[in-house]
Amino acid sequence: MTVKRDEWLIGAAALCVRLIYVVLAVSTTTLEPPSTLSSMNFLAGYGIAHGLGYTDTDRGTPARTYLAELARRIESGESTEAMGPMPRDGARPYTLHPPGLALLVAGAHAVTGGPAHLWVELLGAWVDSLAAVLLFWLVRALWDDRLARWSGYAYAFYLPLAYAATGAEAADGFCAVFVLGAALLIVHGIRATGRAAWLWYAAAGVVTGLGMLFRPDYLLLPLWMIPAVAWLSRRWRHAVAAMVVVQACVFVPLTPWALRNQQQIGRLLFTSTSAGTTLIGGLGEFNNPWGFGVEDAARFQLAQQQGIASPWTSEADLYFRKLYWQSVASHPGAALWAAVRRVPLGIASPQSFGYVNPNKTVQFSQIRATTGEDRYQYMFHHPWTVVERYWEMLLTALLSLVATVGGLLWFRSAGPRRDAVFFLWSAHGYAVCSHVVVHMEPRYLLPSIFPVLATLVWMALAWRDRRRGAQLPHAV
Repeated sequence: MTVKRDEWLIGAAALCVRLIYVVLAVSTTTLEPPSTLSSMNFLAGYGIAHGLGYTDTDRGTPARTYLAELARRIESGESTEAMGPMPRDGARPYTLHPPGLALLVAGAHAVTGGPAHLWVELLGAWVDSLAAVLLFWLVRALWDDRLARWSGYAYAFYLPLAYAATGAEAADGFCAVFVLGAALLIVHGIRATGRAAWLWYAAAGVVTGLGMLFRPDYLLLPLWMIPAVAWLSRRWRHAVAAMVVVQACVFVPLTPWALRNQQQIGRLLFTSTSAGTTLIGGLGEFNNPWGFGVEDAARFQLAQQQGIASPWTSEADLYFRKLYWQSVASHPGAALWAAVRRVPLGIASPQSFGYVNPNKTVQFSQIRATTGEDRYQYMFHHPWTVVERYWEMLLTALLSLVATVGGLLWFRSAGPRRDAVFFLWSAHGYAVCSHVVVHMEPRYLLPSIFPVLATLVWMALAWRDRRRGAQLPHAV
C-alpha cells in the first residue's frame, strides 16, 4: 500500500467517523449537549458578526438578555433587524478565552446568514481529520510506515477526539491539528540545514500560536520541548536557539489579541483572565482547609464578596491570583496534596465521547456539595455505582493508563531510538504536568493525546510480532 493511499484512507476514515457525530448532533438527542463555555463562544461569535465586538455579559443583566435573544432569533431563522442597540448594562470585553472559536462562529454566520452550529461542526470534522493524517506523517518521520499507518487509524477512530471536534463544539477539538502540525514542522527543522531549518522553526511557532487562539494551554510548549529537540537533533545549543525562535513566533498570532486586551482592560494579556479562578478551582477540587468550593458558583460568590461582578474579569483574575499564593503559603502541604491527587487524571484520563449514560444523573461536584465526599471518597465508598454511571469514561481511562505503562516499555525497548519516543510524548507530558499543577479536566489532554494512541498501536504490533517470532519494529 502506498503512502499516498494511506493518507487518503486515514483521512477518509476520520472524516466518516466525525460526520456520523455531526449527524447525531443535529438530528438526535443521543449526544451530551455542548457545554456552557461553548454556548458563551457562540453568543460572543454572533455578537462579533453583528458589530458588537468580542463582548461578554454578566448573568441576569440586560446585556446578557439581549445577546441570548439575538442568538435565539438567529438560530430560529427570525429577523434581528428590529432589536435595536445592545444595552451596555452587564456588557464588558470578553477576556475569558482568546477569540478563535468565536471568530469561526462569526465567520460562519456572516457567510451563511443563519445558525453557525452545523458549519462549525463540519469544519471541526475536517480539521480533526487532517490531524489524523498529520499523526501519520509525524510517526512515519520518527518511526516507520507500519506504526504510522495504524496510529493514523487509531486517531481516526478515537471517539473522544471526534466528539470534541464536532458535537461538543469545543475549542479543545480544534487544537490537536496545531499541536501535531507544530511537532511535524519541528522535525522538519531538525532535519533541514541552513536557513531552511529556521524557516521550519518559525512556521512551527506561528502554527502553535494559531492554535493558542482557541485554547492557550500549550503557550510555553516550545521551551518545554528543548530537551526532546536536543536529544533528537544531538545538538543542545541548536535546540535551545531553535526553541527560543519557536517560542518567540508563538506570540506573533497572539499579538493582536494581546494589544486588544491592553486597550480594553489595561493589560498586555496573551492568554485569558481565567487563570486566577482556575488556580482557585484547582485548590477547591477536593476537600480543602481553605473552604474553597469545586463549582464555578463558589468563585462567583468569592468574587461578589469583593464587589466584583464575575470571576472571569481582569479584576477578579488579579484578585484570585493573589488569593492563590496566599492560600498556598498558608497550607503548602494541602496544595501539594491536591496536585498529587490530580496525577491519576493525567495518566488515566476519563475522557467523554458524548455518550449519554442514563445512570449518570449527578456530577462529582454535585455529590460533594450534598454529601461532602470528594471524587476519590465517593469512588471508594460506592465503586459499583461509579462503574454504572461512568463505565464509558472509565474505559477511556483504562486505555490511557495502559498506554502510559506501554510508553515506558516502548522507551525501554527502543534502544538508540529512545529519542523518537521521548519527542513523541513530550507535548503530552507538558499537558499533564502543567494541568496537574493548576487544574485538571480530561478534555484538556485531548490536543496532545496522540502519543497515547501511537503507544497502544505499538503495543499491539509488538505483541503480534512476538507471537510470530519476528523482530520488534525499530525506528528509522
